[in-house]
Amino acid sequence: MPTIDLDGKRVATLLPATWTQGQQVVWTDDLFFQGQASKVGEQSGFLTIVRVLPSTQVRFQNVSTFTLPEGQIAAQGIWDSNSNKIRLAITGGTQRHDGIRGEIDVTLNPGNNPPTTYTATFRITYRG
Repeated sequence: MPTIDLDGKRVATLLPATWTQGQQVVWTDDLFFQGQASKVGEQSGFLTIVRVLPSTQVRFQNVSTFTLPEGQIAAQGIWDSNSNKIRLAITGGTQRHDGIRGEIDVTLNPGNNPPTTYTATFRITYRG
């Protein structure tokens, strides 16, 4: 199956005052083809806290959109805040990505001052 490999760099994050069910985190990342310096798009979205777990961890519902030169790819999934690996289901696309299906594997690197220093890698594996 074809893949799109991207690097992401956090541009903005809005954090809730408390970590309670229903609170949201909103963010935007700039996207780059891996190994390239020129920005090719953005990934924006929101996390809704769906469960507060032991040890101040939370479970998120992630909804995000990747805006790329030839259209958008929408994705969503559940992940726990203590994991730096996330798998999202592709839920749809526009333009060149119309009819896209597949998964997006995300690896987070929080850096030394999260969330402002977040970087991530994205592997979009698709068909359609």
